[in-house]
Amino acid sequence: MGTERRSKRAAVSRGLWLPGALLILVTLYPMVRLVWTSFQGSGGGFSVAAYQAVIGHPLWGQAWRNTGIVMGASTILAVVVGTAGAILTERTDLPGKRGLRLLFLMPMFIPSYVLSIAWLQWAGAEGLLKALSFYSFALSWLDGGLGGICVVMGASHVPVVYLLVAAALHAVPGDYGRAARISGAGPWKAFLTAELPLLMPAVASSALISAAGAMDNFGIPAFLGIPQNVVVLATFLYQLAIGLGPGAFRQAAALATLMAMLAVLLVLIQGLGRRIARYRLTGPSSPKLPLPLGRGKIPAVFGLGVWLVLTAVGPFVALLLTSVTPAYGVPLTWENVTVEHYLAVWSAIPAVLTGFWNSLSLSIPTALLVLFLARPIGKALARGSAPAARGLDILGVIPYVLPGMVIALAVLLTYWRPWPGLDLAVSGWVLLFAAYLARFFTLGVRVWVAAWARVAPELEEAARISGASEGKTLRYIMFPLLRRDVMGGVLLIAMFAFTELTVSSLLAGADGMTIGMALFNLESGGYTLESAALGTILTVVSAGAAALMMKNPASGAIYGERGMSDDIDPHRRVAQKAVGGSEPPFNADGSVRG
Repeated sequence: MGTERRSKRAAVSRGLWLPGALLILVTLYPMVRLVWTSFQGSGGGFSVAAYQAVIGHPLWGQAWRNTGIVMGASTILAVVVGTAGAILTERTDLPGKRGLRLLFLMPMFIPSYVLSIAWLQWAGAEGLLKALSFYSFALSWLDGGLGGICVVMGASHVPVVYLLVAAALHAVPGDYGRAARISGAGPWKAFLTAELPLLMPAVASSALISAAGAMDNFGIPAFLGIPQNVVVLATFLYQLAIGLGPGAFRQAAALATLMAMLAVLLVLIQGLGRRIARYRLTGPSSPKLPLPLGRGKIPAVFGLGVWLVLTAVGPFVALLLTSVTPAYGVPLTWENVTVEHYLAVWSAIPAVLTGFWNSLSLSIPTALLVLFLARPIGKALARGSAPAARGLDILGVIPYVLPGMVIALAVLLTYWRPWPGLDLAVSGWVLLFAAYLARFFTLGVRVWVAAWARVAPELEEAARISGASEGKTLRYIMFPLLRRDVMGGVLLIAMFAFTELTVSSLLAGADGMTIGMALFNLESGGYTLESAALGTILTVVSAGAAALMMKNPASGAIYGERGMSDDIDPHRRVAQKAVGGSEPPFNADGSVRG
């Protein structure tokens, strides 16, 4: 038995060399090169001059102060609204829960930089909210700057908090609240004393994710902050990286290293938080009755409605209305509605069409190659058969948890001119492709881990015992069961890569223009109506892709939902029939039996 287990581990380990080589090339080596560059002096020796120059930069203090304000304010806003929304829609008798859930998740379907443009048309100096009589003294602080950045950043992170807290609410056993009710506590007191404390790890984890996302985000502070001279770390790094002064790259590398250290610290804190306040099911859990809102139902609906209109419905309506306005500043009427701006972005602005094709040609190969290379790692993690896979998984997570600007700079420093002494530069398309592989590799691993965990290992073992090779087993047995997971993963990764802006802001050259950079250039160049039209198109495309992923029965594995019932998931029936047993190979909670 021990010899057979060792032979299986050796076989799995042999399949890890290719993804391991890729991770070394696009993650480990660029990060080492980034740190080394930050400690290089003008003469090539060891020096801390770059760090001294960055710390002494006039924007140093402002960037850190503004970043701290944005991280703190947006995180508090996201945690309060996301947690309250999850509790109200998942645990109370609030009406219209289905529609409220969709509206809470709506900002997640829209790229953050598109949400920024929509916010300018909604709450900006010429936005729809300006028509309100109390705008000048009550809402003018939302017009860009730190106020607008904090609100838009918080709104973009509310879906993350909402999903994590909602999942935790469903995971908390109902026995705790039932025991509190038996002891004489009312419904709300039982929830506050028995269930709410168990949500704190999920709340803390979502807060750290929101804070890290606020430091990483480039699109929101670029659109709302740069026009008003508000600098955060992401835009400060961007200005250093594109600067032409002496030692600009070394200073950018120094700042990127400091940002990476802060991101790693947040991840370590999040990892420690996962070990606190764990709970386990000791048997069948009692059903949870909805918490009665009573007289608070109307105020709860009103409060949620105001927030959702302010941050989800209103900005999109403003973006749509701006895109069909004949000219900026002209009142919109039924008679002058036009679609000429939608036609102009494709016919009169070549950069948009170039960016579209570049993004498409980058996103699809990235998704396919990531899933191809991540398969052996995901399988080893799901089966627990190769310790080396855990190390590669950690290496793959690093580019995703670090700010995207840091990864972009690391790839740029490493591969822009990889051959010393030769005046030969790598194209922006190739640099973007390498950065995308590093950035989204961990998503491919997560897709495969969830997919393999949904299929009984006995099915694969039966095929191998029958003489089928590993290739035939994967092609004829496993892939038909996993194809929906794979297609959902392709769509997920491709959409992230297609709408990406942070990495492409540094790496997109003349031959690497992406759709995100095309929109950024339109808005920066004053083409407000055209950028609104392109933003509306990206919103519809993103929402359509999200709808397809949510409709996919296998999407629960991707988004971390609990197991599905047999009537909508044929994997269990096929696996059960294949292994020839009457006992299903899955436990009641969706995990693999044994």
